[in-house]
Amino acid sequence: MENSYAETLNGLIARLPQTVQVPPHLAKNGRESCVPHDLRRFARKTIQGEILCQIDGVLPSVPRKSEVSKVDSLDMSRSGFSFLMDRQLYPGEEILLWTEIGRIPCGVARCLKHGDQCYEIGVEVRK
Repeated sequence: MENSYAETLNGLIARLPQTVQVPPHLAKNGRESCVPHDLRRFARKTIQGEILCQIDGVLPSVPRKSEVSKVDSLDMSRSGFSFLMDRQLYPGEEILLWTEIGRIPCGVARCLKHGDQCYEIGVEVRK
């Protein structure tokens, strides 16, 4: 990975405000995403930390400006990620996740509201 990407990522994470308001029942020590006998296609791995979410492709019915937000990652699998964000995203929206391994294009698959400024977003990796 190039130093310039890592420097840009770390600089943005340091400068952007943390706006997700995580409810007590989702506190970091209580987030365990790997459930025994989970019947998903691919196993999930818990990866808690801060990453960036860039909203790319908007839906015609949901006008948004392109922006970058700091989000709390929850877990990942071979085909997707989940994270907590301060705003609602809708299935079909296109985003770009900025992670330590690079920028990953994704499509929103689901969104679950946990609080006024806490939404759990599930995305599928686009190829």
